[in-house]
Amino acid sequence: MNPKDDNFILSTGKNQSKTEIYHYTGADGLLGIIKEGQLRATHSGFLNDKEERIGFFDRRLPFLLRPTIEQAIAELTRRGQISPLTNDDHDALDKTIRQLTSSFRDVSLKSLEMYVVSLCTPSANDHDHGLLSQWRGYGKGGGYAIVFDANSFSAGLEFEATNHAYQALGYGHVEYFAPDGSGQSTHKKILSYESVIQKKVLESLLSDDQNSIVDEDMHFTMQILSCLQKHRGFQEEAEVRFYAAPASDETYQAYLEYGPERPLKQVHFRTKDGLLVPYINLRITMEDSKVNPIKRVIVGPHPDSERRRKSVEMLLSKYKINAEVVCSTIPLVD
Repeated sequence: MNPKDDNFILSTGKNQSKTEIYHYTGADGLLGIIKEGQLRATHSGFLNDKEERIGFFDRRLPFLLRPTIEQAIAELTRRGQISPLTNDDHDALDKTIRQLTSSFRDVSLKSLEMYVVSLCTPSANDHDHGLLSQWRGYGKGGGYAIVFDANSFSAGLEFEATNHAYQALGYGHVEYFAPDGSGQSTHKKILSYESVIQKKVLESLLSDDQNSIVDEDMHFTMQILSCLQKHRGFQEEAEVRFYAAPASDETYQAYLEYGPERPLKQVHFRTKDGLLVPYINLRITMEDSKVNPIKRVIVGPHPDSERRRKSVEMLLSKYKINAEVVCSTIPLVD
């Protein structure tokens, strides 16, 4: 698996109108991000989506592969290598697709430990007010939204990529699919990755080499897509994600086959409702960088919002961050 440059999915570049992305957090999270210049990336197995990553393999991938497998069957039939499908064969086809995607899932999910940071892209109405559903999640304690310039993350990502051993590192827009896996992807990079998978599967099915379907690059691409495609029930979040797969003790030797010798990324743990949750810290700001990715901070709805605004301004001043602080005007009452 080679962490090529194009694994950095900078979808919010010059050709995109939305270059702001929001990160919702509580007071402790805000303090840590400003003080340390880092975002906490949580292990994908400990997020709030019970189908996290698995949903891609169980729902989306079968939808993507069905036309590819049907195309392969048509070509093999034309060559005279198999008989035309009958009505009774279609159940067998469904079973074959499920078995194939299940094998892909088993191989792919075991080979990389993915960590994720979730951010949101705002609508025009959310610009200085934030998303109501996010504010509700913070209850009486209230929350904050840190607004980042998506084009200013490059220095932090470059630091991470050159100072630690990663098997994957990047960020991109999340696409959402229906319960049956259907849905048209719109972002160029995701469309490209889907095309790569379909092409490699087709080539493998038409090949005389039965082992050709075991392709490391294809599994790597599936793992990236599994972080960037989710059930449409989460569509309101309009999510942008950082994804990171640090090399581990078990995978470090494989990493050294294509990467320079770099230290392993340290995994930390926090507690949540009695559960130990693994996470890593991703650098977003550099002390010697003149580029500040934080554009402003939105104080969530709260009776004490003005005093909170003042304290955030003092915090930003202490760490020499020039960013606006505004209070959401959403009249939420807890």
